[in-house]
Amino acid sequence: STTNGDAAVRCLYLADGAAIVGFTLTNGATAGSANSNHADASGGGAWCQSTNACLSNCVLVANSCGWWGAGVYSGTLLGCEVDGNINLNRSLGGGSGAAYSRLAGCTLSGNQGGGGGAMSCYLTNCVVTGNYSGGVSGCTLDGCLVTANNGIGVGGGVAYNTIICSNTNPYSAIYGAGASGASLSNCVLYANCATNGAGAYNCSLSFCTLSNNWATRFGGGIYVDGAIASPLIQDCTLSGNAAGVTGGGLYVATANRLVVLRCI
Repeated sequence: STTNGDAAVRCLYLADGAAIVGFTLTNGATAGSANSNHADASGGGAWCQSTNACLSNCVLVANSCGWWGAGVYSGTLLGCEVDGNINLNRSLGGGSGAAYSRLAGCTLSGNQGGGGGAMSCYLTNCVVTGNYSGGVSGCTLDGCLVTANNGIGVGGGVAYNTIICSNTNPYSAIYGAGASGASLSNCVLYANCATNGAGAYNCSLSFCTLSNNWATRFGGGIYVDGAIASPLIQDCTLSGNAAGVTGGGLYVATANRLVVLRCI
């Protein structure tokens, strides 16, 4: 178990240009969430000065933080596993697994607390699965798999060529399970479940397929309301989605200039 506060010790501090290969970083911790210095309260596994610091083929497991990035803050991760890390401060939403990092070929799983698997990261060919409080937040994804997360799979940010499936949002007051407030292109969203907007909530979508998503109330495939200006849904296919009340495929509530083009 980790000790957060003045007695905390993180596993690793990486300066610019430093690299570490093949290590397991575990049980690292940071200062508590009340600490006003985010550098002291972030990066329980590893705190990196910038993305010029590199972790390759490492495992970051069971670390904790009080602010951002329980597993890692900043840095570039190649072929790493970021598993079971905990962000103790849910109000900051600061990426239980990784925050402000670049990740390629990595797996992020079982991370919990504020921010789910990753926050404000760039992920390429990564798997984000089984995280709590969501999969990713404010990230850019390319060629990723976001699946079986508890909460919104893709919250904000941008996703390309990504599969978003089997995410479940148990909170009735929060809309969206597959994606929310994101811009998605060439993505597949299926088998996501939420109270409203199971596949996508207030997203811009192009060349996407949304299938077999389930909302207990409104908008099985897509839910759109006035929270974003001029949402665009183009060249998409919606198939086999369902809603308990109405709008199995698409539900529109007070949309602001919604545009739907060339969709099936």
